[in-house]
Amino acid sequence: MLSRIDTILNVRPDERRNVYLMLAQYFFMGAAMLFAQTISMPLFLEYWDASAIPFTYIGIAIVVSSITAVFLKISERVSLAKWLWLTVLFISITTLVLRAGLAFAPSKWLALFLPIWTQTLINLAVLAFWTLASDIFDVRQGKRLFGLLNAGSWLSYVVAGPFSGTLAKLLGTENLYLVV
Repeated sequence: MLSRIDTILNVRPDERRNVYLMLAQYFFMGAAMLFAQTISMPLFLEYWDASAIPFTYIGIAIVVSSITAVFLKISERVSLAKWLWLTVLFISITTLVLRAGLAFAPSKWLALFLPIWTQTLINLAVLAFWTLASDIFDVRQGKRLFGLLNAGSWLSYVVAGPFSGTLAKLLGTENLYLVV
């Protein structure tokens, strides 16, 4: 059965383990991204009206570009493994800090920062994923497999998306950060 799936997806036997692990990783990352976006904009709109949304896009452009530049500079100085650990650690700590901020000091300015920082974390996670993928697979494999790997996040949107509203109601919107 698995070899039939491999044939349909054009996965070679020696690639199977890496492909399916990366596909699963991107699936769960996609679900985390979906939940993070489900959290940030509704909380933003609790404090701000829709006319302030353009400020989030300006903030996203500035903050994402700056943080990405810093992480790319760091990547030049450390090994890939260390850079990936630093990225995951940074994402984890800042997510917990955001959740703590929502619990102990919710404010209008934190709500403004949420969509900006959510996009920053998503960008870093995606950057880390594709950096790892480009290290694992050569150019020929990448041309053949990266579309399949990218389908992992889209599949998670289809699978997890219908449950995001229910989870938000059940756990509370802010508590979706614990799921992320």
